[in-house]
Amino acid sequence: MWKNIIISIVVLAGIVIGGAYVLPQNAHVERAAIIKAAPDEIFVVVNDWTRFNDWSPWALLDPNAKYTIDPLRPPSGKGAKFSWTSEDPNVGNGSQEIVESEPFKLIKMKLDFGSEGSGYSTLTFEPVEGGTRVTWAFETDLGMNPVSRYAGLMFDSWIGKDYEAGLVRLKALVEAQSNTATQAALAAPGGAAPPDIELSTAADPTREPEVVRVEAKVAVLTRASAKANDETALSAALGGAYQKLL
Repeated sequence: MWKNIIISIVVLAGIVIGGAYVLPQNAHVERAAIIKAAPDEIFVVVNDWTRFNDWSPWALLDPNAKYTIDPLRPPSGKGAKFSWTSEDPNVGNGSQEIVESEPFKLIKMKLDFGSEGSGYSTLTFEPVEGGTRVTWAFETDLGMNPVSRYAGLMFDSWIGKDYEAGLVRLKALVEAQSNTATQAALAAPGGAAPPDIELSTAADPTREPEVVRVEAKVAVLTRASAKANDETALSAALGGAYQKLL
């Protein structure tokens, strides 16, 4: 009897352990949202650790958590590093470092949770009708530990809700900021529409083009794009362009 029980336990353990290696070795979580703002307006917020807690889904969970930006590195862009400590298990301890920063397109961060593991978090910014699609993804290698393989099945429910909350906060922050910048730019000198241009009555349409030399001047140039029939995207693009010029 005992022999049969032991054999059954061994077989069951073999099935459980063997089944773990049928599961994916990498866990992937992804969420996306469309934000009514230009990619550069969103990028500058996410690329800067001094702004992280303005939109982080975890910042509101533990008001006593301690956050530190590495003083020996720049606070934004590639190489910037941010760490935190918290007694709240939903926040925990760890650090994240920006390992890739491609302006207005992509930000990739390396996450280190100490004994809890590590992974990578990536945010991409894609111009779409109505604004920018921001995709926030998480990727980690679960290794050969069967327990980790089974835990990987829960990552989407564990992390997905936090990423959704973070995107909601980021959307509210950037859209409010974008609207404020647009209104300020339009109210500033030069923000009004230019007056109509009237051709001189002395203009001769049969006259050949003439090259005229003018004094060199310094110019400031910026670029933005949006679909002509999308008023929201046009407003965001123009607002961002005006803000840069000012």
